[in-house]
Amino acid sequence: MPINIHWANNTQSIVIQKFSDVWTWDQVVVNCQTDLYPAIGQMSHPVVLIQDMVGSHWTPTTSLLAEVEKLMHIPQPHNLPMIQVVSGEPSVDMLVVSAYKRTSDSNCIFQASSTVNVALRNANDYLN
Repeated sequence: MPINIHWANNTQSIVIQKFSDVWTWDQVVVNCQTDLYPAIGQMSHPVVLIQDMVGSHWTPTTSLLAEVEKLMHIPQPHNLPMIQVVSGEPSVDMLVVSAYKRTSDSNCIFQASSTVNVALRNANDYLN
């Protein structure tokens, strides 16, 4: 599968959803339902999500807003306070973050970061 998750630290307070090759938002939805959200939901503390899309390619099936709405209809874990989007392309980052903000009804913070290292620093700053 072109989407994998792994913990970025020993305390399991930051998780990275790594995208590779070609992927669709339907695959993101499946990954969130079966792997990501259950892993975050098991934790008794806040978990920041970093979506690392660098070097991957999204295959659109509809508009970006319609694609992201699919994801936002899945109940998010209560302990997911922040999502950092990293695509390596600022215009893509801002489009995804804007789509998240328009379709989400949660109090989650959505941000774009220029690199995974910047996203990790932002996540650690938020958590500390």
